[in-house]
This record gives sequence, C-alpha cells and structure tokens, in this order.
Amino acid sequence: MLTARVLRQNYLSIYSRSDNCNSTQQMGHSIQQRKQNTSSSSNKGHRATRPRSKSSRSNHCQGSIACIVPSTIFLLLIFQIFVAPLYFDRNSYSNVLKKRREYSKAHEQESIMTPSTHCVPKRWSTQCHSPPCAMYDTLATMATLLATQHSICMLLDSGSLLGAVRNNGHLEWDKDTDFAVFSTNVTAIESVLDAMQLKWKYTGRENAGANGVGHGFGYHVYTDYKQYIDLWLWSQVSPTKVGCVGINNGCEWWYLSNWKVKPPVYNVAWYSTPVLIPYGQWLMPAPNHGAEILDIKYSKSWKTSCGGWQRGDVPCVRHHATHPFVFDEKREQLSDEKQRTWKVLKRDGVVLEKYYVDVVGHGKVDYVHLVGEGEEETYKKKER
Repeated sequence: MLTARVLRQNYLSIYSRSDNCNSTQQMGHSIQQRKQNTSSSSNKGHRATRPRSKSSRSNHCQGSIACIVPSTIFLLLIFQIFVAPLYFDRNSYSNVLKKRREYSKAHEQESIMTPSTHCVPKRWSTQCHSPPCAMYDTLATMATLLATQHSICMLLDSGSLLGAVRNNGHLEWDKDTDFAVFSTNVTAIESVLDAMQLKWKYTGRENAGANGVGHGFGYHVYTDYKQYIDLWLWSQVSPTKVGCVGINNGCEWWYLSNWKVKPPVYNVAWYSTPVLIPYGQWLMPAPNHGAEILDIKYSKSWKTSCGGWQRGDVPCVRHHATHPFVFDEKREQLSDEKQRTWKVLKRDGVVLEKYYVDVVGHGKVDYVHLVGEGEEETYKKKER
C-alpha cells in the first residue's frame, strides 16, 4: 500500500515537471516566435497580426461580401429553375404563340363573319383611275368565288388597304396586292386559284417539294400585270383577337425570319363585320375601322407621306398632280351615332368620283354610295 502511494506521488511529480517543462518550452518558443514576427513586421513597415482561430475566421466570413455573393447566386439559381417558370412562363414568347396555335386549330372551322353577305365584291363604277384596271376584275372574281363557293372571306390588307382608303386603288410604287384570307383550308383556296388558271407558289419553306404543303404566310400568286397577289391566311387566335397564322402556322416562321417579331394581332370586332369600300371600279371587302388599322401598321403619317416601305419617304402632295387621292369634302351628322362624310377622288384638281360614306359609332363604316350626276342636289332637297 505504501509503495503504491509513493510510486503514485513520484509519477505525478514527474508528470507535473514534464508538463511545466513543456509549457515553459512552448512559452519560450512562442515568445521567440513573437519576437521574430515583430522584427520581420518592423522590417516590412507594418504591425504583425495575430493569427485568428477557425471560429473567428468563420464569424468574420459571415459578414463579408465574399460569403454573401455565392449564397445570393445560389438562391437566384433556385428561383430561376423552380419558381420563375410558375409565374413568367405563362406569358413567355413561345407560350403565347403556342396558345395562338392551339386556339386557331380548335376554331379553324368556325367563321367570325358571313361571307355570302359581307364579302362579295360589287361593281360600282364604269371607270378605273389606277391601272391596271383588269387587275381589279381578277381580284373581284377571286373574292367572289371564295365567298360564294367556299364561304371564305378575303379582305383588303396592308398596302392594298392603304391604297383603297387613300387612293381608291393600287399604289403605283407597290409591287403587290395584299389580302387577308380568313381560312386555312388550302384545298378550297387552291381549287379557286387553279380554276382561275393562275400560277402560284407557297411562301416560305415547303415540306415535300413543289407540290408539298407550304410553311409560310400563304400564297404568292402571279398575274399578267405589274403587281402580284399575296394571300395571307388569317384566323381567330383568341376570343378577342385575329391575326395571320399561315400554312402550318407558317406566319410565325415568316415574321421571325424576316422581321424578327411575332405576328401582330388585331381586334376581332374590326374584322367580324367587313364592309365594301372603293378599290378601282369595284367595291371590295375590307375590315371595319380601316383607318385605325392603318395607324397601327404605318403610324398616322400614312395620310400625308407616300412611297417607301412601312413609312412614306416623300410628302403625298408631290403626287397630287399625277395620282388620284381621296379628300374629305364635308361631314353631316345624321343622328347621334351616325355621321355621313362626303368624299371626292381628285387628280390634279379634277374631280374623278364623288361618293359618301356613312359611319356608325367610332369609325365603323356602314354604307358607301357613289354619287351620280345631279344626285347630290336631289339629296340636298330631300334633307330640306
């Protein structure tokens, strides 16, 4: 027992001495190291800093930009991958076009208008003031066959709509005539083109050669005249909008390839009740609110600027001596909602035609009537 106690005390004394020795050595080493650091830092011109522990470094990192930036990037990636699609994808470019395709496909057999009553051209004058005059006969025949045989409406569009409203005919500097054909029934459309013995081709890409199904906005039709005919296939693309869909939704490809934009859409009410407006010697089907549509397509400068593409590049007044232009002569208020506008077609100050247009509400054309000799005076007497 005594021996064990003595051994234990000797062991503890030895351990304590060795520990003190080690601590003394460590203290001496640390003092020596501190002196070296102090001397080296003094030589470098700055104070030595005491190394921080791991815990102090982690506390320092929590408030630094170096730690905040990676965390922020990580959170943004999570938001982009999992959260953003739920909120933003529904209105994305591809999703909007997808919805348009689905809607037009589901409603391709429906018609927003009555072609037999609103889309059949009528001859209104024996004279043509913007040649080639035979071109108007070709267009009138095409529109009549589509409307009466296949219930398809063909409306003036783009530059042709502009020419009808401002000049009552072709624009001399325009190389084509544009029509919005409200159908994607290629069999019916091609049967009319073939019956008229017109040469045509698909616009854009084709899937199976010359006789395959096209992939563009519609048809490019050749004529014997200066202008050719472009048929843009339209459809209702939402409950309130209409626009070009083309063959196999080729209008998307056409607009993206050529103009880097998606196909525009317009109010269905502007197209659901077409009107007949002067175009050459014919009254041709056109959308209602034509002036508003032209404002969107060409800005309000279309009334005073001519030539160019999309935007006129010269004042129209320079062409008044050589081209026919429509001028508003006077306006009459027939009722609270109906207004009559008297118009004249002039070239170099000479009156070529005179007619009036009845407008109901905000820009909706109700009736166009060509005024014959003595008819204006007769109308004035009735109004008295």
